[in-house]
Amino acid sequence: RFGNDLQISEKLFVLDAGASGSKDMKLLRNHLQEIRSQIISTCAPMTHLCEKIISTLPSWRKINGPNQLMSLQQFVYDVQEHLNPLASENDLRHIAQQLHSIGEINIMQSETVQDVVLLDPRWLCSNVLGKVLSVENPKALHHYRGRYTIEDIQRLVTDSDVEELIQILDAMDICARDLSSGAMVDIPALIKTDNLHRSWTDEEDEVLIYGGVRIVPVEHLTPFPCGIFHKVQVNLCRWIHQQSTEGDADIRLWVNGSKIMNRGAELLVLLVNHGQGIEVQVRGLETEKIKCCLLLDSVCSTIDNLIATTLPGLLTGKYYLSPQQLREHHEPVMVYQPRDFFRAQSQKETSLTNTMGGYKESFSSILCFGCLDVYSQGSLGMDIHVSDLNLLTRRKLSRLLDPPDPMGKDWCLLAMNLGLPDLVAKYNTNNGTQNYFLSSPVHALLQEWSNAPDSTVGILMSKLRELGRRDAADFLVKASSVFKINLDANGQEAYASSCNSGTSYNSISSVVSR
Repeated sequence: RFGNDLQISEKLFVLDAGASGSKDMKLLRNHLQEIRSQIISTCAPMTHLCEKIISTLPSWRKINGPNQLMSLQQFVYDVQEHLNPLASENDLRHIAQQLHSIGEINIMQSETVQDVVLLDPRWLCSNVLGKVLSVENPKALHHYRGRYTIEDIQRLVTDSDVEELIQILDAMDICARDLSSGAMVDIPALIKTDNLHRSWTDEEDEVLIYGGVRIVPVEHLTPFPCGIFHKVQVNLCRWIHQQSTEGDADIRLWVNGSKIMNRGAELLVLLVNHGQGIEVQVRGLETEKIKCCLLLDSVCSTIDNLIATTLPGLLTGKYYLSPQQLREHHEPVMVYQPRDFFRAQSQKETSLTNTMGGYKESFSSILCFGCLDVYSQGSLGMDIHVSDLNLLTRRKLSRLLDPPDPMGKDWCLLAMNLGLPDLVAKYNTNNGTQNYFLSSPVHALLQEWSNAPDSTVGILMSKLRELGRRDAADFLVKASSVFKINLDANGQEAYASSCNSGTSYNSISSVVSR
């Protein structure tokens, strides 16, 4: 499962925790030392100036006292003034990224914060977040809904600039500021309220339409990492505050859930199935089908963008919820997987059987609230162009098909079947040299083939099956989109998706996130 991303040793070590001098313990230490040396050999060498900055950081932290934040520009100026006046700004930015990678400092970047340097990550984690989140601190934030005033936070960090601090917490997706009220901040991680509005059970005065999706990891159905849903809630708060220009939008948060009301439509975002999925459910008036489609697509895009920046290696897919059972408030709800749509489409069918309810539901009702305008102008499963395959999907296909196959069932034969024999001569070079950064022939093949207008996911699947590579075809079924909405085709005002995490600095693997 992790063999492509982690260097898994073939050696077996039998350890006794009480015998630190045992033979296997020494072998393990030596093995770890070898791995360390291999990793260091591929890293850029640490310059003398970088080492000098590391030795100087403790004194700078002491001078800054209760506020360990400064702009990257100020950091560059201080290094030039006190350590090396000849160092260029580009060199110092590169050094700052090195220091960020090893956890000595933390660089913050987002839509609201640009190039802010945190000199001491421990200060933010212990002195600020520790006070804000501590259950033992009698002055800790305790409001059950997770909404606080600026004064609440200022009382906890009396020596810090609270405005600057809130900007940093906002950049880390810890809080979202409600610009409409000005003095209120939402911190989803501190919400205590549970089990509010987890489903729609109220009586309906008007005929409403329903739809929804469940976002799940594609390859392994495991829980999302702890804290990811708090980030989802923060981004939803930020998104709804941007949408709410005339007070026509509102959001309610609770543990593992959110409810949004916007322009006559209602939306639930829930962490479900023991943390293994994020559900987005939408309902609205029969006359607002297009609006519901765009709302669902926009919120899903916001969540997708967040996952891409926070967990850049996690491939997610969408399961679709039964609109009929959502309308009937039936639990559990039938979930349609991508393979169900691809199988039906290959058999020229336009509906799926709800085995729990004993009836059929049309593609249009499941995918786009029964809006035939959106359905007719969108792209369905096998008809989606191969250029729409995301990078993680291409990466996995490359891992499956790049290695030479004894029976020839690899990328070479695929290239011939797709009418690209020139690529075989170009990339089929095996000179025995070891290079971990060779270009992937499958990636190049997909890039070249995507230039043709009729290169679809369905054709690629059929070619893979003809090749005998059912493993790659089955993966493509799981990882491909079921439906692609053409947002511009309807002349409607689209909802802008947003995500505050603009760079890998906000990755969940940064020292502050850990």
